[in-house]
Amino acid sequence: MISHDRLIEKISALPPRRLEEVADFVDFLADRDAGDRRAERAKRIAQFAREFGGTAMDLDPELEGAGIETLVAIDEDPQT
Repeated sequence: MISHDRLIEKISALPPRRLEEVADFVDFLADRDAGDRRAERAKRIAQFAREFGGTAMDLDPELEGAGIETLVAIDEDPQT
């Protein structure tokens, strides 16, 4: 795995015309990761709904809200 410092060295050595390409690629990676997290969150919410739909827990808005808030927090901080 490449170190942060080595990656910065490689980027710094690029001609200025290539920096925009690097920036675009970094944006692409960030967008893809965000999309993956959103898809995972939607999958977990659907799983929660399948598991608890029609039960007493389904009728508890506070529990449902807490579950969804937790999934959103995971989406915002994947280390959680």
